[in-house]
Amino acid sequence: MSKITGGIMDSLAADNLVASDYPGLVARALTLTTSAEIQRGTVLTRESDGTYAVLGAGSGTAAAIVAVTTEEDDTVVEAYVSGCFYRNLLLPEDTLTEEDEFNLRLAGILLADGI
Repeated sequence: MSKITGGIMDSLAADNLVASDYPGLVARALTLTTSAEIQRGTVLTRESDGTYAVLGAGSGTAAAIVAVTTEEDDTVVEAYVSGCFYRNLLLPEDTLTEEDEFNLRLAGILLADGI
């Protein structure tokens, strides 16, 4: 898998995070509450001020999944706001509650069992 950033082609290793092409994958640039290195597949919560934090680090509602691993000083992350993903590959591991899954579904993110 490849992506283009700033006119440079970057190569991404296949990680099987995406379970299906339905519903279509939609990614957006989201602002983080603090700069941090965040791994692809990490669930983000939308905070009351409109910024995003790693699930468990903030108090917001589960709403997105990191699409591209960030650098330590990044304050903006490319994240999926729609798509179907394998729940057992999401990070942080073993932190998703039923309410988190419900909120992801409301946001347009479906989770599948497998792998």
